[in-house]
Amino acid sequence: MIAVTKCEKATAKKFNKAIKKYLCPKKSTPSAVRVHQSRKKNKKITLGEAVVIPDTDLHHVLDADTVLGVSNAIIDLSSEVRGGDLIVSFSDFEDFKQYQTLLESISKDSDCVRIWAYGKTPKNRKNIDFIPMQHKKLQNYHLVLFQSDKSRAVLVCRQINNAKKTQDRKYLGFYSFNPYLVESIRWRFNLVTCGISKLVKAWDNSLPLPDLHMKEIDQLLDKAKPKALPHRSSKHLVDEVNY
Repeated sequence: MIAVTKCEKATAKKFNKAIKKYLCPKKSTPSAVRVHQSRKKNKKITLGEAVVIPDTDLHHVLDADTVLGVSNAIIDLSSEVRGGDLIVSFSDFEDFKQYQTLLESISKDSDCVRIWAYGKTPKNRKNIDFIPMQHKKLQNYHLVLFQSDKSRAVLVCRQINNAKKTQDRKYLGFYSFNPYLVESIRWRFNLVTCGISKLVKAWDNSLPLPDLHMKEIDQLLDKAKPKALPHRSSKHLVDEVNY
């Protein structure tokens, strides 16, 4: 096990403070489900506990609100730390508009802010780079990455259902403050966004995101209602699903 650095601990502390604004621990309905993958040869995958705030460095099935909350917390980190590079991907450049004021403010004190997306590229803005994605498959991914000398954080996830409306989308992914992982994902993402098919395939293979069936996930999330959340047991919360 790799020891957690002081930088990671400090970043985690700031992140945990920031995310409470977006994902209240007292929220009664879980918004994420842990995913466990066996190390055995058959690679059995099970859905684990339903949680409100997901754990760092673990795979989760995430709803749209949770993805938004984690993304906002990382963006808040970049605003607080100042300096460094911030990378944000959107499905479409239209989605940038709701973050425009915030990201323009952050860009004044950042080394670089890069926005990756599809659609019509916005007009040039000082200190913000707008970069069109060149491969349709990348539209399924959502990435928020911040890297500076003082803090590093990344959220990377992939949409696993076919929902068009943002609030109905489900994602599989994780977030981390590990400096080696952040740098690796940053390097790979910058490389893969050129759109070359072989590189996109390598990107898919490099992320250990297991394949899950949305039918079972929807059944699990439907059962995780407020009345189905006794304090004493996760057995009554979750049906394990084997693949």
